[in-house]
Amino acid sequence: MKLRLAGFAVAVALVAGAVYWSVRKASPVSPAPKQEQLSAVFKGVELVDQDPDGTSWRLAAREGAVREGDLSGWLRDVKVELESSGKTVRLGAAEAQIEEGKEIRLSGGVEISWGEYKAQVERATYYRGDGRIFSPGVVTLTGPGLSVRGRGVEVDVHARAAKINQDVSAVVGGANR
Repeated sequence: MKLRLAGFAVAVALVAGAVYWSVRKASPVSPAPKQEQLSAVFKGVELVDQDPDGTSWRLAAREGAVREGDLSGWLRDVKVELESSGKTVRLGAAEAQIEEGKEIRLSGGVEISWGEYKAQVERATYYRGDGRIFSPGVVTLTGPGLSVRGRGVEVDVHARAAKINQDVSAVVGGANR
């Protein structure tokens, strides 16, 4: 049975714009453990929105659920595209938690990519209010002629730039390691 939810507007505190849910192949699946007050569990979830700063984003997941009354819930096999000034930053992860539509917490082999650069971390959080992605753990960042390893990375979505905060070791030139 196919179910399409489109044009469903959700007002989220401090977040301007409307949120549109499009759900394909909406056959119910088992909810994740410890999820309370879920309004629905779906397969093929897509979410599109635009932040007040002009960053547009698209989130797609194999399955997920939301709580009634707000934009909070969980997702599995998640892909996020953030576009600002015509440039895109992509995130992929095994799982994500959305907290009242204000932040997206990704976990399970998170990959952050922009242009020819790619950062791999175990967990990361996208903060919608200021357009940044942060991960406190070990990070491996690669790009053309560059391989950097460290701890704690912050990615500025608008500038498409990353800053590694601690324990940095780098290889510049040659093949990435």
